[in-house]
Amino acid sequence: MRPLLFISLMLLNSIALAGQSWSMKYSMLISYSKKIASAIKQDIDEKKLTDAQVYTYLTSLVSYDNRIWSATLGFSPSFFEKGDTVNWWLSDVWKNNKTRSSKALYAPYVWRSMDNLLAASDIGDISSSFGYDYTDPKWDWWSRTIQSQKPTWTGPYESSLTGHSMVTYSVPINHDAVLSFNVWYGP
Repeated sequence: MRPLLFISLMLLNSIALAGQSWSMKYSMLISYSKKIASAIKQDIDEKKLTDAQVYTYLTSLVSYDNRIWSATLGFSPSFFEKGDTVNWWLSDVWKNNKTRSSKALYAPYVWRSMDNLLAASDIGDISSSFGYDYTDPKWDWWSRTIQSQKPTWTGPYESSLTGHSMVTYSVPINHDAVLSFNVWYGP
């Protein structure tokens, strides 16, 4: 009976350590993403955010750590239509997306290709093969984060693009946007 107790205690200890190492494994990434989210929020509040700055922030996040495969900043369809946003930042990309679909989506996206080069696109352009309606409730990275207004983890899931297991961390910004990044997931 004693060996069984010892094995049970060892198993419980390894499970606890795995949970700690998993959260510690990503703590620096979480901290860095929160700094970027704070900078984006400040740029929005001060009416200084531009398309180029968004891609710079996303590139910085993906470049920060090789475990990060991609990052996006998705805006709600109403973001550009409320208040005076139109007066200080009317993204040309958003205007083009609005003319191509019934929803005005804008979600700049930066990813790391399999040869480790960075590429960029807009997943809000649903007329492209890469775009989709991220505001659909089936996309947890958006819907859970917007609804809870708290940082959320989704996954692990198998990426259809890479074939690898991933987890996604998402941070809400001003009730109108979500900063999200995908991380290679390994136990």
